[in-house]
Amino acid sequence: MPQKSLNSIRVTRPDVPERALSAIMNHFQRQHVSPEEAGLIAKRSAVKKLVLTHNAIADQFIDEAGKVIAKHYEGPVSFAEDLDSF
Repeated sequence: MPQKSLNSIRVTRPDVPERALSAIMNHFQRQHVSPEEAGLIAKRSAVKKLVLTHNAIADQFIDEAGKVIAKHYEGPVSFAEDLDSF
């Protein structure tokens, strides 16, 4: 989880204790891949299209994440939303 996202949680939810933020960060580091990792995995796997699900990236950072992925993977990338079909 990018530091920007943690800062966003701190601003929008000042009631969340710092200990909980630490647990959230730990979860994202262990259970999710970064945009860079997603791009590298897609490249190594030679996939035709990368569809990212269970997305935890805040909307304002989606474009930035897409650019990071594109540094490694040249194919089409979609950030799936509920009920999307591919």
